[in-house]
Amino acid sequence: MDKQSFKKAREILDSYLSTGNHRKTAERYYLLELIYSFSAMCSIYDIQQALERDRFIVSRATLYNTLRLFINLHLIIRHQMEGEVKYEAAIGRKNHCCQVCTSCGKITELHIRSIPALLNNIPTKRFRNETFSITVYGICSSCIAKSTRQKKEQEKKLKNKVK
Repeated sequence: MDKQSFKKAREILDSYLSTGNHRKTAERYYLLELIYSFSAMCSIYDIQQALERDRFIVSRATLYNTLRLFINLHLIIRHQMEGEVKYEAAIGRKNHCCQVCTSCGKITELHIRSIPALLNNIPTKRFRNETFSITVYGICSSCIAKSTRQKKEQEKKLKNKVK
């Protein structure tokens, strides 16, 4: 976890809660720290597993309401992946590209040096680019190989039945 990013996110949350006379609950602070502790994107399942591991009880409603609050405060980013939602810390987030396998859901970070320069050269009107996120969807080599093996096995079975 980038401690500076977490510290800034916590300050934003503190300010919001104080200004609006909202309760400063342990659940909110714990969930913020938990999400900022992930090195990459995390799913609801990942968050729930971490909560169970740490034996910290948070109701389902509190979890979803808190995530919504964090999104509204721009503390986290919500990514709609193929069939799944992922979350990641927004403060201190660097530009990134990733590829997502639409078959198995595996996410792989891509490091493409030419993209930042390319995006910086795109003319924008009354807009300052700060960060970017590019997601490429496709099928990974493992899933392609698995699919090919399954097709060959099916063809083999069909040939054996015809004989």
